[in-house]
Amino acid sequence: MEERLPNVSLPTVYSTLELLGELGLVRRVGPAGGRVLFDPRMDEHQHAVCSVCGRVEDLDSHVDASPALDDARRAGWDDAAAAVLVTGVCEQCAKTR
Repeated sequence: MEERLPNVSLPTVYSTLELLGELGLVRRVGPAGGRVLFDPRMDEHQHAVCSVCGRVEDLDSHVDASPALDDARRAGWDDAAAAVLVTGVCEQCAKTR
């Protein structure tokens, strides 16, 4: 990125992405504390992440997470959200194994 945008710092990029997330313009994808990814696609969908190369792919599936969210709220969690993150080995990495 430094070669393409030499005057923009990485903290600025991530701060901007976090702000866009707070405004509901991008979705944060992935586990907390893990690799940070942001998705501009805001409709209901899930993600698959390759554990070898890190490739992320959209999955057009709907998952009813309401029972888990209800349990979280009953346990005192505020602003609870849920998503399915499928991990595995992508087709390309599987071919090279």
